[in-house]
Amino acid sequence: MSPPLRIGLDLSCTAETPLTGIGYAALHQIQALAEINPRCALSIFAAGGSDARELIGRQFPSITHKHVFPRARLAKYYAWTRLQWPPIEWFCGEIDIAHNLCHATPATKRARRVVTVHDLSVFRHPETHTPRTIEVQTTLLRQSIAKADHLIAVSKFTKQELVDVLDADPDSITVVPNGVDIDAFQQEIDEDAFEALRKKLSLPGPYFMYLGSIEPRKNIVRLIEAYAQLRERTPDCSKLLLAGNPAWGSDPILETIARHTKNGDIVQAGYLDRADIIMLLKNAIACVYPSLYEGFGLPVLEAMAAGTPVVASATPAITEVADGAAMLVLPDDTDALTEAMRDALDNPSADRITRGMQRARELTWDKSAEQLVACYQHIADHGII
Repeated sequence: MSPPLRIGLDLSCTAETPLTGIGYAALHQIQALAEINPRCALSIFAAGGSDARELIGRQFPSITHKHVFPRARLAKYYAWTRLQWPPIEWFCGEIDIAHNLCHATPATKRARRVVTVHDLSVFRHPETHTPRTIEVQTTLLRQSIAKADHLIAVSKFTKQELVDVLDADPDSITVVPNGVDIDAFQQEIDEDAFEALRKKLSLPGPYFMYLGSIEPRKNIVRLIEAYAQLRERTPDCSKLLLAGNPAWGSDPILETIARHTKNGDIVQAGYLDRADIIMLLKNAIACVYPSLYEGFGLPVLEAMAAGTPVVASATPAITEVADGAAMLVLPDDTDALTEAMRDALDNPSADRITRGMQRARELTWDKSAEQLVACYQHIADHGII
């Protein structure tokens, strides 16, 4: 039997709080990898926030080799992008593959460099990012094309974006989709805990739910406008719950929310823990996710796993993930979004729920981890190592 592949994982994206969508995806994919795969010997490198060591220790208890450096993300960024130093082997020992889970090429001595790319929004929608984010992410993505031995894209769409935008070699890219923890969304809800959460959020009745950060790329202004139209046509319309922290560029969005809010019908919940999100998703009329651009679209998949209908934008990645199991509208069509929300409200569909749950079962974190291992093995078998 051949020895296990030695994998050094740069998990800096999971070493800060609160987790972004990218950090959340990396966390669950590698947790699944650690649980199901005997063919890889895993070690972790991470540069994160002040509590990075505690976070990584709690997130990956079964991985014994962990090398975590609090308050060092900026230092790592400059050292690895400008100097390609120090090599990750200094911390992880001799490894076959160095894999960064978020857009950065690890510095190595001999290990093959693998980078996961989640989206190219800084190129396609720069107006939705800060100048600093654009500078950092364009640098990292261009360097990934130039320096990485292999790329992992989270969707077929993202793979094509790498080819179209950055002229990447398609043969150097493997698609490994994100996933969902089906079991977490199928557990029975603690009704007392849910009622307490309802009371806390002032949600006495049915509600629509948006899950994600409050930022320009998520198209929340149009969501608010569509909801306002729905409310005008349906005076007793259900509330709209926004679950996510305000991010860069949120001030105009928050002003729009305030302008359209009447009698507390738009509820801003802020950042919620996973248990609360699961309870709220499972009980929503629909998850409404009209994002302008995604590389994958995890909230869509999670809502389907929760047995909740989805209204989302007909953008390529979301269309790919939903695979016919969601109501999709053009992201710039406010009237169509209003009608889709009205349809979800007036015509609950068991068929939509069934198709969504079937699709979610096709995209689990266990399957994502299995595909990741297959990618590592492909790199080894084809002499890239």
